[in-house]
Amino acid sequence: MRTGSIPVSPSMEKYKLTGDIVLSFIFDDKQTDVIIGPKEGGTLERDRNTVWYITPDGKRYESITTANIIDVALKRNNIEEI
Repeated sequence: MRTGSIPVSPSMEKYKLTGDIVLSFIFDDKQTDVIIGPKEGGTLERDRNTVWYITPDGKRYESITTANIIDVALKRNNIEEI
């Protein structure tokens, strides 16, 4: 997985996790589904069609999960906008 300096656009939506969600990532050319919740302490960001998971130490991971996961998680009260 690649991380680095990804510019944050002013339209980037930010969310904290209040429940568990599943996001998919590509690690070493393999798709991996990860359950992420509030205990991990990270946040989510969405910019148009891309969802990012940001760790507490600031590392950014691009999810391959479609951006509609944000709307689903909001309806289920698993995330809230910050």
